[in-house]
Amino acid sequence: KHQYGIEWCDKALRLDPNNVESLLARADLYLLKEEGDQAVVDLNKAQELGGGQNPKIREKLMKAMQLQRKAKRKDYYKILELTKEATSSDIKRAFRKMAKKWHPDRYRGDLSEDEVHQKMSDINEAHEILSDPERRAQYDQGHDPNDPNGGFPGGGGGGFNPFASGGGGQQFFFQGGGGGGGFPFEGFGGGQGGRFKFQFM
Repeated sequence: KHQYGIEWCDKALRLDPNNVESLLARADLYLLKEEGDQAVVDLNKAQELGGGQNPKIREKLMKAMQLQRKAKRKDYYKILELTKEATSSDIKRAFRKMAKKWHPDRYRGDLSEDEVHQKMSDINEAHEILSDPERRAQYDQGHDPNDPNGGFPGGGGGGFNPFASGGGGQQFFFQGGGGGGGFPFEGFGGGQGGRFKFQFM
């Protein structure tokens, strides 16, 4: 459904490339899809068109940039071949299994010595974070405790929610009109001069 909304925004922006409402609507959908790069492009343009004075746009831009950093950080669960639902016992077992498989003294595969050492370093790092409940919670919220530049500024509990106004669970930012399969815009229709109107909740 997010892609469907993005396609409508694309159509609106072809008619009016400088429509700030359309840019913000598409950026919000990109954020919901966790596509930080595309969201940053739209938000930067919206900010420029708005004179850079809109605090809500600046806030969304910060969150889009956080998504960019999140996309580049190490996936500790993937390194240990785990899911986010892994228990502490699962983490211990996975670490022992992976350490045995990739220990430089035991490894007999095709990777170079440096690559094996890097693999083992990643395994140790993943275990260090995920076996510590506090650091794991920070990581699950989008902050990498081992990367001082990878955290979410002003962070604190609740995890990533690009549209929270001050806490609470993750909610879809738009309220769909007519119950038509989650269509993200209400009151979408042709306007004067081909402009579209998006009504935000």
